[in-house]
Amino acid sequence: NVSDTEVYSATTTEFFDKLEAMSDEQKEIMPVYDGEFLLTAHGAGSYTSRTVTKRWNRRCEQLADAAERYSTAAFVNGLCNYPQYSLDKAWKNVIAHHFHDDITGTSFEECYKRNHNDYVQAMNTFSEEYTSACNSLSDLLDTSWVEGTVVIVSNPLQSDRRDAVSVAIKSKSNYFAVFDKNGTEIPSQCKSLSQSEKIITFIADVPSCGLAVYDMRETDSSCNISTDLSVSTAYIENKYINVRLDENGDIYSVFDKRLNRELLSKPIRLALLNNTHSFDWPAWEIKYDDCKNEPYAYPQNPQITVKENGCALCSVLVTRYIGKSRFTQEISLSSESEYVSVYNETDWREEASLLKAEFSFTAKNKYANYDIGLGYTQRSTNTEKLSEVPAQKWADIT
Repeated sequence: NVSDTEVYSATTTEFFDKLEAMSDEQKEIMPVYDGEFLLTAHGAGSYTSRTVTKRWNRRCEQLADAAERYSTAAFVNGLCNYPQYSLDKAWKNVIAHHFHDDITGTSFEECYKRNHNDYVQAMNTFSEEYTSACNSLSDLLDTSWVEGTVVIVSNPLQSDRRDAVSVAIKSKSNYFAVFDKNGTEIPSQCKSLSQSEKIITFIADVPSCGLAVYDMRETDSSCNISTDLSVSTAYIENKYINVRLDENGDIYSVFDKRLNRELLSKPIRLALLNNTHSFDWPAWEIKYDDCKNEPYAYPQNPQITVKENGCALCSVLVTRYIGKSRFTQEISLSSESEYVSVYNETDWREEASLLKAEFSFTAKNKYANYDIGLGYTQRSTNTEKLSEVPAQKWADIT
């Protein structure tokens, strides 16, 4: 067809130079779009398709950042050489998959054999360099006050953190006590994996991008420090929040004691939805018609057990099934945690289906803020064009 429109291929610099050269009158009549260029239906499924690659990519990013920070600290303090070659090689293995159709989760199965291998190799490299740097930095720490085993905890986050940590040790003792640098015993608990293998969990307080020394001693009895932590198969509670589970193992109540407010209007549930409206590209399309419809099933037949019950950490393990799939959740609270943690493992074997985590809060808002890495962006909630949107670590509707 004949058209009076001419299309030019230009660099970004040429494009903006042309805009700058335009008169004010020309700029005034130019159309303006203020917002994001988000995928709507086609491509929206790639936000979650091949979920394990999304998780491993994120873990690589986190471990690479931690390895880089602590390796730099060790290098500038003259403790070791900077591992530029190994970090560079591992990072290139990660970003080699940052293209369509790889990280989008829309490629052939054969592609992900290499994808998974590269991610795991990179995670191992970053972990080894992170650990090595922490070992080097430990030479700068005062451990002369320790009477038992030196335990050093790192915190690569950009904020101070006080929470439960676990360390694996080999010992025939069944009881331990953990002390901080002031000689004060802190809440801890021991779990035996075998006669000689133990997991010690205790509350650590570590500054941002820092290290903290703890003293772990063998004792004749378990830690008897009293905290506000308690658990059963129906609830888990600390001094900040009370979490309650229904007969199906779903969290139906999260009560914030400081706000004196219930946070949920309905149970948090895993829902299965039909994914039947995309006939050509089901791996990377999620249609609004599928998102808005009611779930066709929820995981059932729960097996609920208390996994951890100590003064530092409590947790409940919930295993459920639907069809050929198995869903395992560990719901946990530490004595110092201001939030409930839910770790999910899903053995997914359903076809033409979507798995959705349903959150219904007492807080209501027409808009939500989403983490986009270098800041956040605000979007309207649950519209036809924005029913499936990307974010990194968090979303906030308050």
